[in-house]
Amino acid sequence: MNERFTDDAHNEKIVEKLNQVAEQTKVDPQFAAELEEQLRNKHRPKTSWLGTSFRQISPVVRWVALMVLLGLVLSLSIKTLIPAPQPAEEGTPSTQDAVETSTPAPGDINTTPGPQGESFDYGGAKLFMNAQYPDSPAQVSIYTLLDTQPATAEFAQTLAGRFGIESEVYLTEGQMPDETAFMVTDGKQQLVIYTENHYTYTSDIVEYSRNRGGFPNDNAETIIQEYVSTHGFDFDFRVEPRGWSGSYLVQQLSQDGLPIIGSSAYVALRENGEILHMDVSLIDYETVPVGSYGILTAEEALRQLIDDSAVGVISGGGSVPDPNLEPPRFWYHDYPDDQTVTVYGEIASHKAVDTGVPAILLIDNVPLTGNTSGLEALEGSRFIQATGQFSIENGVRKFNADTWDQNVELTCASGAAHRAGEQIIVTSEGEGTTEYTLVDPPADLPLDTELPNSQLISCGVVVDGQFYWRDISYFPDSSQMGGGGGGGGYFYGLNLSGTPILFPTVEPTPSGYSPEELAGFLQYTVQPGDTLEKIADSHNVAAEDIVRANDMQDTLIVVGSTLILPVTHLEAERGIVQVQIFENSEGRQRTQYLFFSENESYYQLRGDDLEPLKKVVNRPIRIWGNTSPNEAGMPILNLEKFEIIYPDLQFQILTGTQESKELNGEEVVLFTTGGITYIQMDPNGGYPGYNYFEGAEEVNIETLRVPDETYAGYPAIRVFNVGAAIDPATGDPLELQPIAGEIEVMPDPWGDREPYSSPDMIIEKLELVYYFVDPSYEEEGSEPAETQTYLQPVWRFEGHSEGGDEVTLDVQALRQEYLLPDVTEP
Repeated sequence: MNERFTDDAHNEKIVEKLNQVAEQTKVDPQFAAELEEQLRNKHRPKTSWLGTSFRQISPVVRWVALMVLLGLVLSLSIKTLIPAPQPAEEGTPSTQDAVETSTPAPGDINTTPGPQGESFDYGGAKLFMNAQYPDSPAQVSIYTLLDTQPATAEFAQTLAGRFGIESEVYLTEGQMPDETAFMVTDGKQQLVIYTENHYTYTSDIVEYSRNRGGFPNDNAETIIQEYVSTHGFDFDFRVEPRGWSGSYLVQQLSQDGLPIIGSSAYVALRENGEILHMDVSLIDYETVPVGSYGILTAEEALRQLIDDSAVGVISGGGSVPDPNLEPPRFWYHDYPDDQTVTVYGEIASHKAVDTGVPAILLIDNVPLTGNTSGLEALEGSRFIQATGQFSIENGVRKFNADTWDQNVELTCASGAAHRAGEQIIVTSEGEGTTEYTLVDPPADLPLDTELPNSQLISCGVVVDGQFYWRDISYFPDSSQMGGGGGGGGYFYGLNLSGTPILFPTVEPTPSGYSPEELAGFLQYTVQPGDTLEKIADSHNVAAEDIVRANDMQDTLIVVGSTLILPVTHLEAERGIVQVQIFENSEGRQRTQYLFFSENESYYQLRGDDLEPLKKVVNRPIRIWGNTSPNEAGMPILNLEKFEIIYPDLQFQILTGTQESKELNGEEVVLFTTGGITYIQMDPNGGYPGYNYFEGAEEVNIETLRVPDETYAGYPAIRVFNVGAAIDPATGDPLELQPIAGEIEVMPDPWGDREPYSSPDMIIEKLELVYYFVDPSYEEEGSEPAETQTYLQPVWRFEGHSEGGDEVTLDVQALRQEYLLPDVTEP
């Protein structure tokens, strides 16, 4: 079994962007845990030799990656360029060459304030208003958002001049797959331009990749103000620290002084206070407003927020590392100058816009010169071995190659380290445990760390069991390895016509439920021995909800009477069940059963005897039961019974070829084996799945062939796992590890806490801001929503949950006469 996986140099940047996304998005730990298996099967990216089967990563790393992926699914992120760590030399480095860096100290982080102000019921928990209600104008201007202009090579060259970079303009990866951006670099500084308003600048690409962030500075605001004003930025702004991340937010202000959410620059400082990195994403708008319109007061916005209506409210937030935890640590190999060394690293070739200029080659973002013939033709980012010398020319470090070889493979071992005699052994924890002897380990490398609560990740090259490491990361607490975000809610469309449009009204019943809701609920005849609490427990519904649905004055019930239960009934619903076992640090386990219907509905299962479901994991079943939301609004199904539809159906490993193509306007994967072409489907069979292994002529896939299941005229197969059929290095056949019928034990995202309940929220800041949706986030082919055309006023509530996570709640500020009944999802 191949335990190796490839370190993609761009993944760090994706995580950085997701952390930014997470600041505006929020998903609770329970929801994240329950979606984990669904995400594993439904949102698996393309796999290739430069990637890995998700199953090959250790459970903790896999769970953390899924948290990050959740953020990606819920809030579309931007993929941009990031320098990779400098590679290690085979056999030459000593412990003196190992340079350790730590996550920059976030400065003084005070304990988050507790509840002090007025409290309100909100989302099954309490919301405490510690913030003051600010005064606000009766009316606010609305501005038209201008289209983002694409960048040109000429614009890139001019912009580079503002940052003092003299270089040719090269091509690099854009924000999205199949998009191209411009890059200007002198080998030390780097500017990547996506559009005229979105670009990144790095003053030292190697230093930024090693620091993995910035350093706090008491004079940061003055430093940033001076830098921005002397580098051609002509907009009003404010500077705010981003707390734990060690970076600063340069927030664009409108011409009337309100901050514009999403139009900003993230700035990281060197330890000496100089600018290290800037990620700039600004907007342009018409300075002449469309008009002035009436807005809600802060108090009215709060009332709308706690009204439990998702419309007009966007919830967000993000997880924040615990400042009391030991920070992560990182080690990199350094190399002496003017000596022959062997290094292993990521090679990238960037073509020049001017076809008469040769491509620039970078090995882990260090310019590569010398014997480079053939490297220019390599596609994308490749891992190579090179022998040569480092030298410094005009302040820029370069690597002059004598020889190079691309027949090497990057290995990242995720596990722990221990001493065996005079040697240090690192482990890779996947389907089993693989051990490697670490060559020239850092003297202060932590040994005998506890899995899965901590993780040591060593990346480099394995030669005859010897691990020549390039970089090592240690996470004392695995929760620091990444985080996810999510959010939800809707805004009304804007009505700026001057003629108010009436909103439809629903005549409420005494119960508070609409007639349509009451008609769809379950009716129950009271039996001898019943009590209201007994009925509520057996149908997984709150007793007070039964009282409300029936407009009861008390809790007395009469045998033979009919009660309306605010639940719906599923009858022979087809789908699959997936089982997750979570284990905390004390070894305590809990089992979670999830049902995914073929129409893409999702339920957490409850019932007296769910154990038999473990035998039918991922196989088609029918279920019967009542559904209702729990306190957090998640769909719960109280299982009455189930039946397996095809008792003799078995999972299969098939070998064949894959083809990615567009079919009826959607991207699908076709799989051909034995002369038959199938369309690949999601594990639950509802829609086409995109489980694709890129770069292999033949693949192995783990499938389930459901009788008579077809899609778009093709016979269908449900796909659970995919991998290459042939090892390209040796030509030997590869086996695919079956996973579809397995039940995995994974770290509990709740940790040692008791079962989840919605956390209380403390609001510490409330202000009026402008809000817009970046049009680049629209799905391809979708019609732009009206709210994506304007800067509109929003009341932003900021604070934290009782667990310390950041919380943002945005309430649409325009009064109803300026809104449309239709909703949009920003």
